[in-house]
Amino acid sequence: MIHLDTSFLIRMLGRGSRETRFLETMDSEEPLAVSAIAWAEFHLRTGTAP
Repeated sequence: MIHLDTSFLIRMLGRGSRETRFLETMDSEEPLAVSAIAWAEFHLRTGTAP
């Protein structure tokens, strides 16, 4: 399992970022996880809070 943090989520928004390329090339069988805290921080930092 790969656990993604807030910084990864923010950096993956950039077109052509290393994070985006990583997600495109990773094994689709490998589970991904993001904590509720990381999602909350992501939404607060990017202004996308519901």
